[in-house]
Amino acid sequence: MKVLVICSNLCYPYIEMSGNKAIYALLQGLSGMDGVAIDVLSYITEDGKAVQDYGNLKFHYLKAGGLFEFRLLAYKKALSFIKGRYDIVHDFSSLPLLGGLTGVLGKSLKARSVHSLVTINETFLGSPKLNFGNFLLDKLVATDRNTYSRLNFKNVLYIPLGVDFNKVEEGEVIPKMPKKVVFLGSLEKRKGVDVFISAAKMRLEAGSTLKFYIYTYGKEVRDVSFSSNLEKVRKLVGKADIEVKVGNFDVAKIFGPETIYVQANTSRQGTLGVPLTTLEAVAYGSPCILSNIYALEDIAKHCLIYEASSPKQLNLAIKTLEEKRNLDTADAAKFVRNAHNIAGISKEVYSLYRSLL
Repeated sequence: MKVLVICSNLCYPYIEMSGNKAIYALLQGLSGMDGVAIDVLSYITEDGKAVQDYGNLKFHYLKAGGLFEFRLLAYKKALSFIKGRYDIVHDFSSLPLLGGLTGVLGKSLKARSVHSLVTINETFLGSPKLNFGNFLLDKLVATDRNTYSRLNFKNVLYIPLGVDFNKVEEGEVIPKMPKKVVFLGSLEKRKGVDVFISAAKMRLEAGSTLKFYIYTYGKEVRDVSFSSNLEKVRKLVGKADIEVKVGNFDVAKIFGPETIYVQANTSRQGTLGVPLTTLEAVAYGSPCILSNIYALEDIAKHCLIYEASSPKQLNLAIKTLEEKRNLDTADAAKFVRNAHNIAGISKEVYSLYRSLL
């Protein structure tokens, strides 16, 4: 089975972050399955590095000045391939509008077509109404339930994104009283880092012995103003005992039963339906506090939920876990490791491919 994948920014360091991390893990899993060979069309940003081929997974990079130009070049490149060369064309994006184009591309190459909506897009271009070309697709895959519920088409399928939990130690998660509170993500305002800082200051002023950390990977795909955002964050932190760390991090060493993880997003735009960092934190046994902007039906019952953009409510949620840990993180970790394990998700996508042939 020969598969052509189209996805932007599958290069280092972005392939280690967010949705790109999940897509890369999925492609690795698929390439190891019987008879599957995958060609990937992507492009490298100015500060990025190419990803080495992995078994039956081959990367082909296009030179482009941005996402729009990359899409044009990717479709042009794909159309130059010999018809019948690929069995499946699979595009990953956040835009329903591109689904129809994937369908056209599939028909042009005499291949079956799959389009995955991997991130939330609440702008005009993300409107399901623009998915008028969906009928040309063989399957449209929604990776979060909220998007799935908004797409009223017969060929829509829900398959969540998966996480590689190889570093998660087997065995029962043993609850412990928390010692630190962590924010992990970009420093854009939509991520709620200012809310986190305000809540952390409230706890510290109240005499909390918890340690507070802000982890960020640095300049990310959508954070073109990273340097100025970092300066703003450091000014907000001031002399408060909140440590800001910049770089590439091993989440296995950040999360755990003694770490409270805060998902402070104030907007769904540009994020995953169920953020990977939240899945990772839950899998490693961290008690989690989430803003209420997500439709996290599967794991919300295992987390504390607060009103987005409210430092006071976030402060109270942290206080609750600091004084009395009352979340069953063992059950939450077990659920996430099973429901979002990349091995299982890869099998679902493989089964989808097989059903289309």
